[in-house]
Amino acid sequence: MTATHSLLPGPGVPIRIKGTSVLDAVEAARKREGDQRLAQIVESLLPPFRHMFENRIVPTSYYSLDAFVAFLEAGFRLGGDDERILIRRTEAVAERQLTGLYRVFIKLGSPEFVVRRITTIHQTFFTGIGISVELEPGDARIRYTGFRKQHRLMEYVLIGFYQKALQICGARGVLAQMSVPMAAGREFCELHVSWQ
Repeated sequence: MTATHSLLPGPGVPIRIKGTSVLDAVEAARKREGDQRLAQIVESLLPPFRHMFENRIVPTSYYSLDAFVAFLEAGFRLGGDDERILIRRTEAVAERQLTGLYRVFIKLGSPEFVVRRITTIHQTFFTGIGISVELEPGDARIRYTGFRKQHRLMEYVLIGFYQKALQICGARGVLAQMSVPMAAGREFCELHVSWQ
């Protein structure tokens, strides 16, 4: 039997990401690259995106997802890293978040429960994004509406977050992959997650 869960955005809502996610990315880049390299990454951004990172980022505020993705891309462009490393970086951030503030949502639930909770958590991390989930035992298809082609790096973030959350709750053999990538330019992208 398939269980379905859906959270849809309001009309005309801009796509934004919560400040806590932006701060996590900036702090991780600072620790990894150092202050000088972080300044180079920010300096390489287009002026409207650069402005966001030159000012104080408030954890509870929301910021341009385009600027956030441009920041991630600049780090890869200047550092020469493979973009897939973003999965491991996201897993590290997710582990910290999901064993801290959000641990009650992860530790107490079955993998199916955890997938539903992540969609709820993601609704608080993004504005302008709709999420729907089809669940079966050991399998989930999560559709995100609102992301655009230029947000393709977010695929790695989603993969890393779901993989780590399911591992934390005790699922084995977790496999997460995009069955409909953002680059396809469809009205939705879809993440397929399976586990044992």
